[in-house]
Amino acid sequence: AAADTDSGPRKVSVDYGFMSEDDGSCKRILLVLKVSGTKVVAAKCVTGKGRTDLHAVPWLVEQLRRLGLGRVILQADGEPAQRTFVRDVIDEAARCTTLGIAMTHSPAYDHKCNGGVEKAVRDVKDVTRTLKCALTERTGPVRLSWAIFDWMVVGAAELITGAQVGHDGMTAYRRLRGKPWEPRIVAFGEQVMARRPRALEQGDAEPRWDKATYLCTPW
Repeated sequence: AAADTDSGPRKVSVDYGFMSEDDGSCKRILLVLKVSGTKVVAAKCVTGKGRTDLHAVPWLVEQLRRLGLGRVILQADGEPAQRTFVRDVIDEAARCTTLGIAMTHSPAYDHKCNGGVEKAVRDVKDVTRTLKCALTERTGPVRLSWAIFDWMVVGAAELITGAQVGHDGMTAYRRLRGKPWEPRIVAFGEQVMARRPRALEQGDAEPRWDKATYLCTPW
């Protein structure tokens, strides 16, 4: 598991991004986090900023737990909705984890202070766009309102963390965990055969594999 840096806890920055259809019929909001130093990225689609999406706070707490860092500094834009969101995350983390979280805010709407996570937002959008184009080429148009688009956003961030090699020759996952990420992956949306989790507990005559759609492999 990862440990805090010698100089103190890691900074985890959060911000929002937006993706929309060409005709403007659908606009999706992306919640993105980026960890300083390791450059780990995670993302998901949300229904709105702050408390609007009831799943956003538990998701972010789970991401902080997944990092394996005992202490973090959570940074967000200084606008009121973001301040409230960060306080909600800290309260939820205190309720259900042993994480130590301090909060800090960049000046509201100050892009220079939030540059690192804004770069992560652009990266997530770029990889999501690539996954969408590849799936569209194989299957036809993919709408942003479809549930599979939510999985594209999640999968894009997982790929950035696990597979994108930086100037130092390492991925974000290797900086965090000290070892390479070596999953078995196929193209997004590919049809695969998946072994049932409790296959060995079934009767001998029951099938143990099912046809499934590959969405992503979490790091």
